[in-house]
Amino acid sequence: EAHKLLAEGFHAAKIRVGRPDAREDLAVVRAVRKAVGDQVTLMCDYNQALTVTEAIRRGEMLDDEGLSWIEEPIRHDDYAGCARIADALHTPVQIGENFDSAFSMQTALSAEACDYVMPDVQRIGGVTGWLRA
Repeated sequence: EAHKLLAEGFHAAKIRVGRPDAREDLAVVRAVRKAVGDQVTLMCDYNQALTVTEAIRRGEMLDDEGLSWIEEPIRHDDYAGCARIADALHTPVQIGENFDSAFSMQTALSAEACDYVMPDVQRIGGVTGWLRA
């Protein structure tokens, strides 16, 4: 699948993770990295599947894999938990697809809940909400 994306002109790929066994996630990330090489940007997305403790554990396992970010490791509105994760990991944490306003983004940033944000234009209030954010 990564090779197909690269053939279409993409220079980055996001890997869906969150398998029952964390070692499977590590194996998938390593396999994709081996297949595409170091010149391709890789990220991973947990889709809010983990607890804070599990996100830190799994994030530490992935810290040396050269990922650009770990996306939404826990429930999207647990900014205190996200801050704990972001503080514990070397790999940046990205959240924001579920911000429903510029205020929720401001709250997350004030809590130091992430390294990167990616607000979804439709959820954050359209173009106007996105520009405010």
